[in-house]
Amino acid sequence: MVKSNDTVTPIIGLRCVADQLASARHERGWLLGVVPRSATKIYLDRLGELLRVEEAGRSSDEERARREAELSPLPSDDSGDWDESDVLVSTLDKFLDLSRNPDCAIRFVMTSGIFRPEDRVEHGGRPSFVRSFWRQAKREGTDPVALKLDEFWTARDRLRTVIDLHDALRRGDQEAAVRFAHQLHEFSPEDALTYVMTRHLRQARVTVVFKGADATPKISTTEVLPGLYALLWQNMLRQTPLAPCQRCGGVFRVTRKTKEFCKADCEKASKQAKYRERKATARRLAAEGRTLRQVAAALGNRDLHLIRRWVGGAARKSGGRRV
Repeated sequence: MVKSNDTVTPIIGLRCVADQLASARHERGWLLGVVPRSATKIYLDRLGELLRVEEAGRSSDEERARREAELSPLPSDDSGDWDESDVLVSTLDKFLDLSRNPDCAIRFVMTSGIFRPEDRVEHGGRPSFVRSFWRQAKREGTDPVALKLDEFWTARDRLRTVIDLHDALRRGDQEAAVRFAHQLHEFSPEDALTYVMTRHLRQARVTVVFKGADATPKISTTEVLPGLYALLWQNMLRQTPLAPCQRCGGVFRVTRKTKEFCKADCEKASKQAKYRERKATARRLAAEGRTLRQVAAALGNRDLHLIRRWVGGAARKSGGRRV
């Protein structure tokens, strides 16, 4: 066994190749769309075969592994850099900022691609109008996609909660981490992250590419949501996790442990807001009859000259002086 005290952080390549919809519409709480059959026929055939084998209980571990290996063919690595994380960060920002209405969901899916693997699989539990749409699309020579919009928005909320949870653990805020874990229906923050991340990363495919003796893990997804979770994982491995800006709520890469804001403007605005809040608190305490020293102690500020400027003549005198 080789032992080493060095910790090596794997740098993974990332690519999301989601099929684009030719058209989509909203009907009774569902997003219904079609994809040209040439883009997905092999994928659907293999996925349907895998599901039929599993439902029949005839799938051994070896058989399942073989079929899953065939399920999502990797794109050619001859096209250049595998790292599409910048593109996915932009997609993630758009996803988290969507207004909660059907038109926004349709525009997002139309521009980003198929959302989840299950959206392109037929099953009998869907409403009759969805099943009718599915049959009609097949007759017209296209491959249907059906996504319940409530599930789309739930997926958005859960993804944001995962980001908030991981950030709370990173900052050591255990109380917030437990609160976010409860939103994911888990008691333990670590268990919540493990379950949700693993569930979505199972829908991606990981391979290893060698350059000489150096091995680099690479991950490929054929739908948007697994790609976004792969993006979170990639940045966790790189020690540059994605976190919410403490000012605007936008997601950004944490390049140093103390970084809390996505840009300098947010950091400046936060400092100004804290300054105004402390000034308002000082004036309120002074109006309640606190002395300058009491106001300063409450604010944790020893600068009596600054406190005096803040409160003006509001602080009461003690023994003929402001103290």
